[in-house]
Amino acid sequence: MKRWSLFFAMMAVLLLAASCGGGSDTAGTTADTTAATQATVPATEPPASTAAPASTAAVATTQPAATTGGEGTTIEVIGLDEAFNVREITVAAGELLTVVFNNKDTSGEPHNIHFRTPDNDFFTTIQEAPDIQELSFTIAAPGEYEFFCDTHTDTMTGVLLVTGS
Repeated sequence: MKRWSLFFAMMAVLLLAASCGGGSDTAGTTADTTAATQATVPATEPPASTAAPASTAAVATTQPAATTGGEGTTIEVIGLDEAFNVREITVAAGELLTVVFNNKDTSGEPHNIHFRTPDNDFFTTIQEAPDIQELSFTIAAPGEYEFFCDTHTDTMTGVLLVTGS
């Protein structure tokens, strides 16, 4: 019950923020990739489950295809019904990581991707498919960090492995 209360409170805040946009239509826009405007969610957000997804259909257990270059690493993560196509992403500490979240859900459920670290949370907005959003951030400290969908914290989960630079 607590999880749903927090979810509905989060949705109310998102709806209120969207209605205060000053008349500009921002629905479906991607997350800003500059550090100055990255969103941080307080620790009161719904906790992510570390349980394995209930269904492993279409879920890869290895690193997704990534491109690297002077701009860091870019990885596409696909949301399929109630699962991500990957459960593990690896990046070097301090490296810019750009995640392209491609929501291809066919069930009509809204999804997002949310990365939680001890100091910050990085996430896309919760949207119904089809929807593509981009999220860029860096994590300085090596470690294991969770990622999940805010609407399916028990089934859409994964680990971001940040290695020493």
